[in-house]
Formats: sequence, C-alpha cells, structure tokens
Amino acid sequence: MMAIAYLGTTGFLTVYFGASVASSLSSVMHYTYLEPYLRKRQNKPMREGIKISLGASGALMGVITTIACINPMAQFSIFFVINMPAAVLLGLFGAYETYNILSTNTGRFDSAGHLGGGFFGIAYYLSKIRPYVRHVRIR
Repeated sequence: MMAIAYLGTTGFLTVYFGASVASSLSSVMHYTYLEPYLRKRQNKPMREGIKISLGASGALMGVITTIACINPMAQFSIFFVINMPAAVLLGLFGAYETYNILSTNTGRFDSAGHLGGGFFGIAYYLSKIRPYVRHVRIR
C-alpha cells in the first residue's frame, strides 16, 4: 500500500516489472559469466546444470529500494521485532548479497537477482523521481 501511495499505480507497475526484467538479466549474467570466473579463481568446483531463478524477490527489491530512496528514514520491521530505517536495512542487505556473490555462497537464493532489482529501483528513482523532487519532507 505504501508503494502505491509513493509511486502511484503506473509508477509501481513500471518499477515492479522493470525490476523483474533487470533481476532476471543480472541473474543470467552472473551465472553465465561472473560465477564461473569467481569459482575458477577461488579453486571451487564448477556447478553442474543450469541455475534457475524463480520468484518475485528481485522485483520486490526494486520497489523497496525505490521507496527507500524516496524516504530513507521510513521504518521497516524485520520479523516484526527489529525496526530500522530503510536506508540502513538496504545497506545491510546489499552488503550481505554482495558478500554472497563474491564468496559464491549464494545457496538457494539469487543474490544477483536481488541486486539487479535493487539497482533498477535506484536507477528509476534517479531518472524519474529525483529530478522532480525538491526539498520535500515526508512525514
């Protein structure tokens, strides 16, 4: 609900589907080029088969990142227990996902897809929202 309030219906759908495409592309690029290179450098065995990414987590990451850029002090709750500003949460999440990619310990999660969706959210904010926003305080 907060996403539609900030972005509007058209903006929300644009970010959601754009981040979904960016997430898929970054995932394909990662598993095709970056992971084999990192595994070779770290002397780890190559993965067999094709890595498939399913789900909407990259698209949601794009929406959440855009909201965090609009209002970095928005409070997010982790498991309804720990509250923190959106900017801090995304910084920690981005660091964690980057660590997973560089250590090739992605496991069952598509860290490259999450980061791809997040980067689309930042790009959308910088290109479509920020030019029109002056010093507006959101409460």
